Amino acid sequence: NSKINEEIIPDILSYFKVDLNSREITEVRHHFIANSDKLPYDYTKDDNGATLAKYLNMALLKFNKKNRKDWDLDDYERAIKQVETYTDFVVKELKHYLKEK
Repeated sequence: NSKINEEIIPDILSYFKVDLNSREITEVRHHFIANSDKLPYDYTKDDNGATLAKYLNMALLKFNKKNRKDWDLDDYERAIKQVETYTDFVVKELKHYLKEK
């Protein structure tokens, strides 16, 4: 979780030169998030940071197929590797809708 919040999200925001609390990513999230209109997503409240954090965390939960409280060390190690794949996917998709700066 700290890798997502402290490294990945700031890197994506910086890459596209968008603010954490703005909504550019939230407005195009339906292009890279299936069922973006269902919980935990909230289009009326989520900003860029929330959209990215929720997407990456939900993707990892689905990847490991269990709640985070039930993860063991192997699950965390696999998630650390897998989050890079999800990050690459998000950046690739966002390049279609946001300008790189």
